[in-house]
Amino acid sequence: MKKITFFTYDVYPGGGTERVMIMIANELAKKYSVEIISVLKSSDRPSYQINPNIKIIDLNLKKTEPLILHYPFLSMKIKKLLEQYTTDVFICVGMRYVPISIFMNKSAKYIAWEHYNSFVNKRFSVGDIGRRIASKKADRIVVLSDKDRLNNINLFKTKEDKIVRIYNPSDYKELSDKYDINSKRIVSVGRVVNQKGFDYLLEVARNVLNKHQDWQWDIFGDGKDKEELINKVKEYSLENSVFFKGKVSNMKERYKEYAMYVMTSRYEGFPMVNIEAHSARLPIVSFDCPCGPSEMILDGENGYLVDCFNIEKMSEMINYLIENPEIRQEFSDNTTKDKEKLKMSNIIKEWEKIIE
Repeated sequence: MKKITFFTYDVYPGGGTERVMIMIANELAKKYSVEIISVLKSSDRPSYQINPNIKIIDLNLKKTEPLILHYPFLSMKIKKLLEQYTTDVFICVGMRYVPISIFMNKSAKYIAWEHYNSFVNKRFSVGDIGRRIASKKADRIVVLSDKDRLNNINLFKTKEDKIVRIYNPSDYKELSDKYDINSKRIVSVGRVVNQKGFDYLLEVARNVLNKHQDWQWDIFGDGKDKEELINKVKEYSLENSVFFKGKVSNMKERYKEYAMYVMTSRYEGFPMVNIEAHSARLPIVSFDCPCGPSEMILDGENGYLVDCFNIEKMSEMINYLIENPEIRQEFSDNTTKDKEKLKMSNIIKEWEKIIE
């Protein structure tokens, strides 16, 4: 039986990267021997359920920010472990961790798994260094979208047969057979940090909710920008219509209470929140940011893609959906279109193909 090893910075948080990695690891564990090496141990147990047959190897190293200052220490500690560690396939989860894991035992197949995208690549950043090393040294690179695959080839001169696109899978079954056409609530979900563009969201909310004062907008998630954004809510006099709900454990069940999902991210890898929202039959209005939204949303069929970062256009599209419930219903009916490609069974076949 082949041994598959996932190498991740921290398996314990409840983020999208950890969730997808664990989903894939759990499925592969049905056929292979699977281990997960976690550099950090930020909690007593992972936020997502892990197949009991999967072994977690905790390095228990302490976190230092920024990451670049942590690298010399990490390199020394991890190099010793990996030079003696044996596996058949080594999967590095995230390009920022390629430089500290590329010296893995050369007998193993090395796969670098991108979880953001090369469009937001900053020259000489840790991610940039990781992408450049992977383009030369990795046996395979897995990216999350066709757009990113092409950009990676152009930017780093990666050989076309080395880099493959594998979508993140959907683990959401349809949550409801019925869309709540009477809901007057908008929802957004994500870490409350600059990447997610909640500052743009509040600009849009001011335009939309001043016009439709019987509607409200709920934001789920926590992060370092939350206090600043709450102050902005007060500045815009939106205290009675925009609510930061924090992080919740039952988000799956909550989606069905809403009329639409809105995403204002500056960039993404392959946003799981869009998959979740469509699984709950919600129309989506999203900035067409790099990367992912354009490969999940059928513009004008089950949502709207808006040029980044056109506040006025996004406000217009949301207002249009509010004022035309029949269009919302039509979009809801179309949320299952083009989702076959996200089925776990299809995604795992693609992973097995590069593993074998």
